[in-house]
Amino acid sequence: MARAMTKQLSVRVAAVTEDSESLTGSSGGTCILDISQGLLGTVTEQLESARKAELQSKQNYDMKKQSLEDEIKYANGDLAETKKPEEQTPRPRQQQIENLR
Repeated sequence: MARAMTKQLSVRVAAVTEDSESLTGSSGGTCILDISQGLLGTVTEQLESARKAELQSKQNYDMKKQSLEDEIKYANGDLAETKKPEEQTPRPRQQQIENLR
């Protein structure tokens, strides 16, 4: 989407370049063109910086989400293991031997 906007703006700047005298009625039209191109460069840099920051934030979010989901999964497994009735929980071998004596 941003590339399309940049392309559109570039086409408009090119059109202004071809017809710069119609903007001001004199040869001073290049000043407006220089300002427009400067703004385009600035906006493009800001857009790229914002995209990088957004991508980094999304990656951080995804990693944190995965970490929390894993932690919940293992905690639920531990909780289920703890809640098992004692009869279903296998006893260690040594304790079974002592019970037989």
